[in-house]
Amino acid sequence: MRLAADGVIPALGELGPALVKPTYRPVTPGDPPATAYPPRERGSLLYPPRWWPARPIPAGPPRNWQHGLGAYVAGRYAAARVSRDAAHTLLQLLTRGCRTLDCFEEQRIWLFSQDIPLKFLPTADRFGRHDLQPDPPREPSR
Repeated sequence: MRLAADGVIPALGELGPALVKPTYRPVTPGDPPATAYPPRERGSLLYPPRWWPARPIPAGPPRNWQHGLGAYVAGRYAAARVSRDAAHTLLQLLTRGCRTLDCFEEQRIWLFSQDIPLKFLPTADRFGRHDLQPDPPREPSR
């Protein structure tokens, strides 16, 4: 490799040009001179990498996430008041964790109290929730 790098023998093959010293190419007089920066120490925060953002990125959710979430939920309820599919989606979301018919009916009645028409809110049987257990008997309160 040293002979090829010194030019004694020709550097052939796919990586041959990598062994040869590059030829001198003069710089045109219109190019600005290179600026000299002080040497960078590895890991120094005085000279962060170029890909770092100019300002620190705040951690956590954006400050107005509650407002955005509230607007999103209000939009879902507004859609459920006029669309059967949107009402079914809300009912499915709210009753996903229900194990009893009583829990399902509580969520259904709550959606009805939010002005979603009852005709958009099917019963558990019609909704396909045959896995729900009957309500356990309640003990009388003393």
